[in-house]
Amino acid sequence: MEFLLGKKDEPELHLKPLELGPTTTFNPTQFVHAVWSSAEGLTGPATILTYPNGPGKSEQVQGKIRQKELNARFGIIRFSNTGSDAINCRAEARCEVEIHGSDKKAWLDCGYLSWFSKAKRSSLIEMDKVDILEMNKLLANPGEDIYQKQEKDLQVCFTLLGGNSLIMCSDGRFYAVPYDETKPARLKIELTVTAQKYPVTQKLFEVTADNRSIIIRELNS
Repeated sequence: MEFLLGKKDEPELHLKPLELGPTTTFNPTQFVHAVWSSAEGLTGPATILTYPNGPGKSEQVQGKIRQKELNARFGIIRFSNTGSDAINCRAEARCEVEIHGSDKKAWLDCGYLSWFSKAKRSSLIEMDKVDILEMNKLLANPGEDIYQKQEKDLQVCFTLLGGNSLIMCSDGRFYAVPYDETKPARLKIELTVTAQKYPVTQKLFEVTADNRSIIIRELNS
């Protein structure tokens, strides 16, 4: 019936990296800026507790309020679907790494990359402190349904304000590439994209990042 109506009976996915540079306008997909507080030594909403210490005496105990701040940028690949629904779409990543003491390179399995989710991003304030491994656990979202004429954003990697590494955003092996003021991070990523009724497809990308930008470009387009 779908064929007779001129509809495609399988997903048709198109991948478009989103550029992130110094002039990119703040948006909730490519940026995270969150500030939150937690209290230590407090049992209620007050910040000052007074404890009786004998007649006419009292002792004030001030709980410690700790403030945390997270300022991150994300490298994003936007998926758009012009075919039928892509159910349980996944993107498995391999990163090209240098072998220590050799001029040879190898491919490192990095697990499944995480799809953007407002709920997952909001959960980042559950961290006791900004922790890269904990961030990847909270952001883990390896499977997503992309319906016909819908777009979904894949989180490929991220950097932290004041940090010096490009970090893969995956549910698997931790991998990061350092950068500094004179040398940006460069990373080659092979994506294997799968979904129901969608042929297994491999795409090759190169990521370049520093403390101001994350640029992703497709190499085999």
